[in-house]
Amino acid sequence: MGKMETALRDEIARLARREVRAGVEPLNRQIRELKGQVRTLRRVTAKGKSVAAVKPPPLKLPPAKEVEAARIGPRWLRALRKRNKISQGQLAALIGVSLSAVGSWEYGRARPQGVNRTRLVALRGMSKQEVRSMIRGG
Repeated sequence: MGKMETALRDEIARLARREVRAGVEPLNRQIRELKGQVRTLRRVTAKGKSVAAVKPPPLKLPPAKEVEAARIGPRWLRALRKRNKISQGQLAALIGVSLSAVGSWEYGRARPQGVNRTRLVALRGMSKQEVRSMIRGG
């Protein structure tokens, strides 16, 4: 009788996990969406002042093939900032992300994805003067 009891208990546990997962998944989706909204509200400018939904300056976006082929890593990001003589905060403002996101990219804890990656590749193709004028707002 022990094997039957164990099999029944395992089956009940499996079905219970399946039901819980089905009920929790929509909530997880909502949580991800809300976290994204919170991130946009926490954008920080180079001066450290909190601003809501800052739109980054327009950039001439490169072709998708160029973005896919780009090898973006921590050293590449630091080199990009040094070449253009900009701070992490200024880079964050140009890309439209938080200062902590740029820090995470530079320390290798995260990688830029999607639009952020595209905007970084676009910055790579710009001259120092163009980048500096975008920072000044002109």
